[in-house]
Amino acid sequence: MPNKKIKLLPLGQKITKLLWIVFLASFLLPRRFLILSLEDNVHGQIITFTSWFFYWVEFLLPVILIGFLVFFQKASLKNIPKITWSGIFLLMVLCGAGIFLHEATTFDALFLLRLIELWVVSYLIASQLISLRTLLTVLVVALGFQGILGLTQLAFQKSLGLSFLGEPTLSPDTLGIGKIDIGETKYIRPVGTLVHANAWGSMALLAIGLLSAWYASLMDTNKQSSLQKIRTKIEKNVWVAPALKGIGLFFGICALLSFSRGVWLGLGMIILALLWNRKYRIKILAPLLIALVAIGTWQWSLIWQRIVDWKLAIFSRTEMLAYALDLINLKPFGVGIGKFTLMLESDFSQRMFAPWELQPVHNFFLLAGAELGVPAIFVLLFVTLFLLWKSARHGLLSLICVLALLPSLLSDHFFWTDFSMLTLLIVTLTVSEIFWQRKRVSK
Repeated sequence: MPNKKIKLLPLGQKITKLLWIVFLASFLLPRRFLILSLEDNVHGQIITFTSWFFYWVEFLLPVILIGFLVFFQKASLKNIPKITWSGIFLLMVLCGAGIFLHEATTFDALFLLRLIELWVVSYLIASQLISLRTLLTVLVVALGFQGILGLTQLAFQKSLGLSFLGEPTLSPDTLGIGKIDIGETKYIRPVGTLVHANAWGSMALLAIGLLSAWYASLMDTNKQSSLQKIRTKIEKNVWVAPALKGIGLFFGICALLSFSRGVWLGLGMIILALLWNRKYRIKILAPLLIALVAIGTWQWSLIWQRIVDWKLAIFSRTEMLAYALDLINLKPFGVGIGKFTLMLESDFSQRMFAPWELQPVHNFFLLAGAELGVPAIFVLLFVTLFLLWKSARHGLLSLICVLALLPSLLSDHFFWTDFSMLTLLIVTLTVSEIFWQRKRVSK
């Protein structure tokens, strides 16, 4: 019997690690199951924002957690992402309170479960079920796949036949997807398998933010011999640093071709940070300018249309901002998870919305406030300010990468309404906090 236990232990560890890698590689692929729909709208179409989906990777999480607790009994936390965990815990408290404060609280309970899942994801990262080097490599490959998929969709202006991975149906004639109109001609925007082109662009910004941690993990070594130090130096200069620059440039191109104005602002902040630092200025400026000129020449009409068409975007967002502020004043403890669009359908909005207009407010903080109450706004602002403070202590590039997220948080809702994007945000914040702690210890 003892021999069987010894044999089962390494096998269980390998299976648990494999499932965790599968989760990290595929959580952006939205294979999902409709669990509950609150209500169909007056046009007879299901509003996805008032429906609840469980993604198939969510069913992997309890299996991975059980495997970790059973087969890695001696594992201990090496780094605790205090800011991220504090934010998740406080939102869990507010969501639990919402079960007693709101009406029809099924979604509040499900969102509470999802917050627990997000904490499990962060916990598994902090426990280093797999090494951070492996974790970041898997993430960069997964995000790179999304980038390639989106650019190919843009080039061919249609879906690529990957619906089994969760790719949406895309064509210039498809209703309800992100497009750019130039005269009577419509052009689809890239989405990969994500929920929207703006989310795809935000994914590219998060990928850029992860690259510095990935580079640090690749160069991390405790080896002391002079021969091994020479080998590390050669690797750094021959392939790691050039590859990192190329991958960063690739994700920068993805961010630009998402045609998201918020993502453009975030990308501009990252570029300014790189050019501000002398170490990056000469190495980055030339290829960056070449890439910008090439893309600007290739897609100038689409880029110019997005610049000219800013008034419509501002109007639609400010209209929703006004409704959100009115709703927060009316219900300071929130209306409940998933109820924002239902409130728009009621007499509260005093106008009829077209199906494509029935979306949550495009603001991460206000949407949380409308659904979970004013305390949620303070929690998220508190977490954001702490993250900015922590990142500022670890260099200009770290600070700007966090700042680059703010335009997306202020102008979109996908980090609140979409499981894939919310998971990506938690993964990025957890990894960032761990590397900030490691950097402080190494000093």
